[in-house]
Amino acid sequence: MSKPILYLCPSIPYPADNGGKVAFNNHIDFLKNNGFDIHAVFLDVDSGYQDVAKTYLENKGFASINVFSREVPRIKGLTSIIKSLYYFASNIKPRAFIARYNPELQEFVRNEIMSLKYDYVIFDHFTSLSFIDDFEILKSFNSIYIAHNFEAKVIADEFKSFTNPILKLVYYIEYCKTKHIEKQILKKIYRTITISSTDKNELSDFYGNFKLKNIPEIIPLKEKLWSFSQAKNILFVGGTDYYPNYEAVDWIVKVLMPALNKMDNNITCTIVGDSKNYKYKHLSPNVFFSGRIEDRELENLYCSSNLFISPVILGSGIKVKVLTALSYATPVLCTEESLNGIDYLTGLKTIVFERKNLKKSVNDILSLLNDRNQQLKLSFLIKEIIKESINSINKQWALNEI
Repeated sequence: MSKPILYLCPSIPYPADNGGKVAFNNHIDFLKNNGFDIHAVFLDVDSGYQDVAKTYLENKGFASINVFSREVPRIKGLTSIIKSLYYFASNIKPRAFIARYNPELQEFVRNEIMSLKYDYVIFDHFTSLSFIDDFEILKSFNSIYIAHNFEAKVIADEFKSFTNPILKLVYYIEYCKTKHIEKQILKKIYRTITISSTDKNELSDFYGNFKLKNIPEIIPLKEKLWSFSQAKNILFVGGTDYYPNYEAVDWIVKVLMPALNKMDNNITCTIVGDSKNYKYKHLSPNVFFSGRIEDRELENLYCSSNLFISPVILGSGIKVKVLTALSYATPVLCTEESLNGIDYLTGLKTIVFERKNLKKSVNDILSLLNDRNQQLKLSFLIKEIIKESINSINKQWALNEI
């Protein structure tokens, strides 16, 4: 029996291992595994719909694919800056919505929704709601919003990071817009799926319990998995253009690695991701900034690094970087904030470290890097947890309880 759904995604989910695109691909695969016929609509917000991306989508097994181009140009030059400021000042919606404004796309989506031929219409991510021009329409069909983050909280963290009064004002306005739109969505949508229990609780506390259901994010084990190596290399993945990552990288460079290298100068750290805006790379000679790298090279790093760390303490939502490391069964050490919402890891206390207690953090990392058996045991435990959890989570994407 056919189970058609309209799946709306705010960007091309390619490269498949790139940041939030991992979650998009994950959700598509889980929905497909549960027998849904997926009619997909994508916005090419990054101008990345080249032949390789087109082939990738065609091989995903969609019932149909529609790709729309970005109409609002990226900020380049004085003219686009002036236009952007005008859009920002004159629109009640957040910048991420303005950037994705496309009237042709909105008309197409409205017509598809009003055709009443879909069991569900799924909005994967906050910005996919920019595909409709009136939130009232959400009340008229089985609409599902997949919330990747507590969006207002993300903007609030960025607001707190600035000292420049003009930037603080801009981000305060952006926070107010985001909070207003987020509440409207949660109020009018048929059901919201969170992928982090922490986000579910915080959204409920902040806005009220508007039909929230949590389905934990999990990435199946990869074909190629981690194996032990003698090199004492630590891996972190995350571009510094996202403030929570910037703050974490800053702590690695200025605090963690100097403390580790006082104890053992053979320890190195590789940081993967765009870091053009980070100005302190020279402060720790054993930290190597690779920039963006090919998928195969990143896979090799996950599989050969002795330890993946996530010292992130800001932001919201599931940390996809952590889920990806787990999918390779790479030994991990993370802050509690980095593990928020990954409930199936609750019993694995050995992977948590506290940034406030630097001495203990350094000792925990040194202990793990110097003990082959400890690394092998941790990798084995991660594999077993993923195997035990994957089937029950997959079944929830049948949406029977929605």
